[in-house]
Amino acid sequence: MKPDAPVLQTSGLSIGYAGTALYEHLELKLFPGTLTCLLGLNGSGKSTLLRTLCRLQPALGGQIELLGKPLQRYSPQALAQTVGVVLTKKHYAGDLTAYDLVALGRHPHTGFFGSLRSSDRALIEQALEAVGMASASSHRLARLSDGERQKIMIAKAIAQQCPIIMLDEPTAFLDVISRIETLMLLRKLAREHQRAILLSTHDVEHAIRTVDTFWMLRRGCRPVCGTPEDLILGGAMASLFEKNGFTFDPLSEHRAIAEHARPVGIEGDPAIAVWVNNALIRTGRKPSPIAPSYPCINCMGKNRFTVGMPNGACKNVSSVSELLTLLHEAESMPAQPILPRYA
Repeated sequence: MKPDAPVLQTSGLSIGYAGTALYEHLELKLFPGTLTCLLGLNGSGKSTLLRTLCRLQPALGGQIELLGKPLQRYSPQALAQTVGVVLTKKHYAGDLTAYDLVALGRHPHTGFFGSLRSSDRALIEQALEAVGMASASSHRLARLSDGERQKIMIAKAIAQQCPIIMLDEPTAFLDVISRIETLMLLRKLAREHQRAILLSTHDVEHAIRTVDTFWMLRRGCRPVCGTPEDLILGGAMASLFEKNGFTFDPLSEHRAIAEHARPVGIEGDPAIAVWVNNALIRTGRKPSPIAPSYPCINCMGKNRFTVGMPNGACKNVSSVSELLTLLHEAESMPAQPILPRYA
């Protein structure tokens, strides 16, 4: 195949259950060296699409091609050599060591008896090294944390040496640090090993910073594909938040903001402003461009804030806690037509 050719491509694909289609006429492509993320609310069909693409459930119509060959023409062994799958469920194979589980990734390549050659053992060790778990290779899975077990499952997919890896919510049971580590690991794997990696997640904030392409699923609508930045700037990302009175604000660290949030102007040191933004959103406010009709904050430095009040006065505070108290006072004042100047 050409280097820029998709390793997975669908044509007129329909997916669903019991003859009821969730989506029809899907035209999707996965490319080597890219990390692609499925985004959508619960019930939007993320797991259904993943399971259909790796033949864990049948398509309702259309075509799926892997490496230019129809999916239905792959034998089970050939498919296992082409697509590595990591599902969302927890793993309780506690008697196996980390090495033993990663070694199972070589099964599609080792024949009926599953004897490991020296080349297989080298690939297992490389996979453990790639996920930072080489020192834990002899540890039993029961001794590992959820994050460590997830790394071992990813190592198993690496050892499988598949050009395509699919993961169903790989960060579902992980703490915040493990979620970041897992997404960064998958991005590195895609880049350095030229794998096409497709995962589903609800971790929108970290996904925006990590993945190359989004496939956004929304029931009743056609999926939208593109880079995170294009989907944000084009307004498509907002569709995920059009529920329960929330909207999507691309200016505020891609957070969900209450639909009727009170605007507060903000400017100044970006490193400080990002956390003031956090406080504003958390307390039901919306960070906005400076305007005369509502309170305005100048983030002058750590523990140095100036608030321009709607009545034209300026006040200084030295903590975010004091800032929020002052905003409560300012929001009860009538607006003045003149933009306040900072002292």
